[in-house]
Amino acid sequence: MIISDIKIYKINFKINSSRKISYKTFNKIQNILVVIETNEHLIGIGEATPIKSITGDLKKDTHKLLSI
Repeated sequence: MIISDIKIYKINFKINSSRKISYKTFNKIQNILVVIETNEHLIGIGEATPIKSITGDLKKDTHKLLSI
């Protein structure tokens, strides 16, 4: 099995009801989606929500790193 393709997407969408964590309420979600496909047509999907105040990561830096 060989990885034949990797796609990286920035996804942004509003949510119907706000989500609250200890310091902030969110009305939208900004994630990074990674789709990996193999030569055997198997597909794996991963998702990340980098938030500087929680993970120490910025979305733009995470997207750039994954795009290398």
